[in-house]
Amino acid sequence: MIKLFNKYTGGNPRLMVAPTIWAFIENLCTMIPAILGMVSIGFLVSAVTPPFHCDIKSLWKCCIGMVSALLLQLIVSVLSYRFSYYSSQRAMAQMRLGITEKMRNLPLGFYMKTETGELTNTFVTDPDSLEQAMAFYLPQIISMGTLSVISFCMLITYDWRLAVPMYLALPLCLIIMRIAMTLRHKQTEKVRQAKARSSTLLNEYLLGMRNLKSYNQTGSGFSRLDNAYRTLADESTREEGLPGALTLLASHGVSLGIPLIILTASMLLSNKNLNITILLSFLILATRLYSPLATSITSVISLRSCNIAADRVNGFLAEQEQSGQQKNCETGDIEFDGVSFAYGTENVLNDIHIRIPQGRLTALVGPSGSGKSTLLRLACRFWDVQKGKISINGKTISDIEPQVLYEKVSMVFQDSYLFGDTIRNNVLFGSNKSDDEMILACQKACCHDFIMNLPNGYDTVIGEGGATLSGGERQRISIARAIVKDAPILFLDEPTSSLDAENEVLVQRAIDELVKNKTVVMIAHRLRTIAAADNIIVLDKGQVMQAGKHNDLLTQEDGLYYHLWEMQNHTQEWNI
Repeated sequence: MIKLFNKYTGGNPRLMVAPTIWAFIENLCTMIPAILGMVSIGFLVSAVTPPFHCDIKSLWKCCIGMVSALLLQLIVSVLSYRFSYYSSQRAMAQMRLGITEKMRNLPLGFYMKTETGELTNTFVTDPDSLEQAMAFYLPQIISMGTLSVISFCMLITYDWRLAVPMYLALPLCLIIMRIAMTLRHKQTEKVRQAKARSSTLLNEYLLGMRNLKSYNQTGSGFSRLDNAYRTLADESTREEGLPGALTLLASHGVSLGIPLIILTASMLLSNKNLNITILLSFLILATRLYSPLATSITSVISLRSCNIAADRVNGFLAEQEQSGQQKNCETGDIEFDGVSFAYGTENVLNDIHIRIPQGRLTALVGPSGSGKSTLLRLACRFWDVQKGKISINGKTISDIEPQVLYEKVSMVFQDSYLFGDTIRNNVLFGSNKSDDEMILACQKACCHDFIMNLPNGYDTVIGEGGATLSGGERQRISIARAIVKDAPILFLDEPTSSLDAENEVLVQRAIDELVKNKTVVMIAHRLRTIAAADNIIVLDKGQVMQAGKHNDLLTQEDGLYYHLWEMQNHTQEWNI
């Protein structure tokens, strides 16, 4: 039982104590009016049977007791609701914070193999399911199960001949419940996968709206989203079909105890072997017991569905995090020593041996798919290498605490992301610099002028992802952000590849300001932008083919760099 509680509460089973106790008290309080009703029936029957004595005073006491019990039940229900959901919501808040912290510490490779919809379900839907399990399902099952056992033991001592038929249908209901649980469990995983897939495609639909409109694919043309929701509808229908019918059969089947009691009582009464008062008492008590018992059976089946959510959340929290013991990171040369890396079974880098000197500009060039971006992301420790090691100033980066490493690194990618917030908050993201320092950084990044022309200047709110800005404007703001951070190591991934000539000049000017006195590693397809680099590393098919300065590499006419240079010069002469 403790293991089960650990599973649903994220390792804090004490949170289940209060909801369970209050659920038991609440269910117990629902029985008090029934018990007082049984006593009242005894007094009423005495009034119509010899010696025809009616104890009015006792009947009044029973009535007052029932009214008081109803008020007590109301108070207990409010307190039970408050404490149950308070504990569960607090636990889920802690769990969501734990998931967020986990997301922060997981390597980027995890997000490449996991769909967006899957992560959304893990963060939003699954904790909601666990909250229901903690606040309602588990407390209801435990409290009502305990109360049923206690009630059965008491009723056996009262009259076992009616107690047995009262619970006789329960074993059959438990068998039906087990079948329903098995069927639902198999189907729930399919529904979960369908939900994750539809969430992922919906996100893709929204983010790709411009392309979808341009190709007239926003309606039925985007068939993948349409098919995903049809699949979700079909799988959800199957989940609620036969399992749902069996669930209703099991939950209502416990009420078969009432006709069984009447059938048994009719035989006993024909032999004048049963007191009518006892029969009426059992019937009243049965009606009070069966309703919460039926709810408990339904809760058991629903809890089985929550089990998948608990497995998924706990599986996510068990993912291997990036860690490191070193609390400081002195900048120096960056070295790749026998580094190999693969995405799954696809080998991307093979036995890389390179040295990136401190305070110099090192450029990575090569055909698409040669491993340039992977090399850069390994240096940022977005992934951990599978073979070999990467070190900074002699310290292996996998031994350095990730947050310490990221303090020393700034990154500007070709698809820089901006948040749906003010330009001020985007530039100062993760920094405590002053407004003057921010404005100076924006001036260096060649974006101050266009910012001041916006309606609210630096307080202008831009769309999510910087959608209200042009590509060049987004890129210059991301460079301003890097200038504000002023980290000693800078990684640039083709920051000018998708820009027009005017924006390329401005961004290149901003980069010139950014790279001063820093260790810079830059990926570039346009070789003329890195002709002045201190060192150029040429990659192809995951291997280092050449290394050296621009002029030296051009003397090697049989080399890949010379081929790329000649090809780019030739394409510049093309006309349309």
